[in-house]
Parts: sequence; C-alpha cells; structure tokens
Amino acid sequence: MITLKPCPFCGAAAVLKVRRVGDRKWYATCYCTFCDAQTESSSELMDDKKKCEQMAVDKWNKRVVNP
Repeated sequence: MITLKPCPFCGAAAVLKVRRVGDRKWYATCYCTFCDAQTESSSELMDDKKKCEQMAVDKWNKRVVNP
C-alpha cells in the first residue's frame, strides 16, 4: 500500500502519477492536488514499475528536519 504524506507547502492531499513510456519503461511522480507542487521527475525510466513508484513516493515523503 502506498501512503503519501500531505503537501509540505499547503497541507493538501498528494497523488502518485505513473505512466508507461514505450513498451517496458515506467515514469512516476507525486504532486499536490491543490498547489501543484511535485517531486522532481524521475531522471531515469525504469523497467520495474513498483520500484519506480516507490522511488517517487520516497522523494515525496522525505522531509527536512530543522534542528
């Protein structure tokens, strides 16, 4: 199960978008449904859909902790 944290900027819900590129490659990104903030696009297309999704989710859910 994929769980996305709320947007770090506005607090709205986030969505994972996955699309197929070509025959066997995948591209994934997460974005805010309100302010359109999004993760940096995947720099590489991946053969493994689940791994591609997980990389996008990990990027979105990462938060910087201020000391």
